[in-house]
Amino acid sequence: MQQLVIISILALISIVVNRILSVSQQLKLNKDLIKIKQRGPLSSVGLCKGITGSKVAVLIAEKNGDITEAYCIKGMAITSKFQLIKNFPYKNYEDILSSLEKKSKLSNQEKAWLMAAKYLKEGLESHAKSLYPQTKITN
Repeated sequence: MQQLVIISILALISIVVNRILSVSQQLKLNKDLIKIKQRGPLSSVGLCKGITGSKVAVLIAEKNGDITEAYCIKGMAITSKFQLIKNFPYKNYEDILSSLEKKSKLSNQEKAWLMAAKYLKEGLESHAKSLYPQTKITN
């Protein structure tokens, strides 16, 4: 019985320490994300949560949808950071949509890329609507 109490206390301490360390890591990643998002006129973030952890995708794009930079999170727990993907295989958000929507099974990172591309598409469409609002013709 005493061993069970000790194990329970150790598990509780482990959870508390994990939470404390994760808060500081989240603050660091948020600061890095703000800096990354300022690198281009458009940015989009996709997230996919899984059993093995979360996958994050960040796309930096021009106003025509061409992707200039792509980032993902590399590392585990405290050591994780955003990493620039040097040879990103997609040139435009439409390339991501057409390629990944055809696949039947996606990895969590691919799901994050797909989500980021969809958000980028929505942002471009809403930006276009604000530039060219539909006008009503009245008689």
